[in-house]
Amino acid sequence: MTASCLVLWTSGDITSWVTLSPPQSIESHAHNHDELESAAGPMDNVAMHSSHEAHHAGEAVEAEILKDKVRVLCWVMTNPTNHQKKARHIKATWARRCNKLVFMSSEEDKELGAVALEVGEGRDHLWEKTKAAFIYIYNNHFEDADWFMKADDDTYVIVENLRYMLSPYDASHPIWFGCRFKKYVRQGYMSGGRVELSDGFFSRLIQR
Repeated sequence: MTASCLVLWTSGDITSWVTLSPPQSIESHAHNHDELESAAGPMDNVAMHSSHEAHHAGEAVEAEILKDKVRVLCWVMTNPTNHQKKARHIKATWARRCNKLVFMSSEEDKELGAVALEVGEGRDHLWEKTKAAFIYIYNNHFEDADWFMKADDDTYVIVENLRYMLSPYDASHPIWFGCRFKKYVRQGYMSGGRVELSDGFFSRLIQR
């Protein structure tokens, strides 16, 4: 069976879509998306529906209340080649819902809001880059949020649902959420696609 995904974007009054079907020879699992790395994204900026549209009226009331009560900082791991191809579309869509947004890269991009970490790019430097991002966020933005979400630049998040999920929990306690994989090591590990850390967990992680 060949898996397919539908990519949809909007530019002005024109809605476009394309179906991407990976080659059958590529193993299909959560960590294999090599066939999408070279896929071209939309050339124009994507856009969100306006909250003033009649059929969206009133639907964000609870979301706006939770935005003040459950402060979420979103940091997105990216690289210079993806600033225009992927990261800018994240900034224009779901990341607008975050209380604070920071992109972690190896090159500064003021328009995007990308921070230049002094690390190399590629999988061989992934853990080094992740550690540098943790330290940067703690030193510069720890007071900006109660929860800290690390995501990749091919991740899509419904931030309102995330806040609703986090709302019953006390962020001062050491809590983290993610998707645990056991594919390569017995003890398992959290998938890098998305992880949420409470400020209580974050402070202990850095200080210890």
